Amino acid sequence: LTELAGGEGGGGGEDLLTLEEIAVELVEAKLMAPTGRGAAAQIKREEKSKKSGGGKGGKKGGKGTAAGGGVISKSKRDQRKDAMTNVRTYAAPSGRVVMVGRNSKGNEAVSLQIGADHDVWFHVRGAPGAHVILRLQPGEMASDEDMKCAADLAAFHSKLRTGGKVNVSWTSPKFVRKPSGGRLGMVTIDKERVMTGRPDDSEAAAEESRERAAGKKKPGGEW
Repeated sequence: LTELAGGEGGGGGEDLLTLEEIAVELVEAKLMAPTGRGAAAQIKREEKSKKSGGGKGGKKGGKGTAAGGGVISKSKRDQRKDAMTNVRTYAAPSGRVVMVGRNSKGNEAVSLQIGADHDVWFHVRGAPGAHVILRLQPGEMASDEDMKCAADLAAFHSKLRTGGKVNVSWTSPKFVRKPSGGRLGMVTIDKERVMTGRPDDSEAAAEESRERAAGKKKPGGEW
């Protein structure tokens, strides 16, 4: 095959590449012996591997590794998909995404899986509620309007949603940690700052009004 590839011309480099690929496949399938530079060394390695039983084991190991990699990748996709089913998304005034945990599982996803150091994390102060993140680009500063939007959502999706004016803690997700042995959705925070959230001003409040008018009910177990 190598000699044919080096012969007469019409196909050029593409024919050469195709023939080389065929040769590699035939060698890997054990239908022809390796040729060219390094062939002798490769044959010796294969013979040594067969004698030690490593050829068969190595093949299985390679397949297992590939399968393992596939399973891990699929698992990550599944985890991401599962996490997002427990998370609401809203658009801030600037168009930035605000993500809100629907429940304890969603809260953990928002705080520990999705939030990045450059985002802003929110939670109503002193009461159970949703974990909220305002997504930002690295180095970007959040606008006052976007901060208010996220704080209002954190206030609305909490046990203090009827409070009118609610204190909302905010910090960077890098200061949000899960305590050892903590239950699902439980976190501790550092570098806390506080601002005011108004549940009735939130997009969620307007959305709920529209749904109520349409006769829809809020699913149980959600903030």
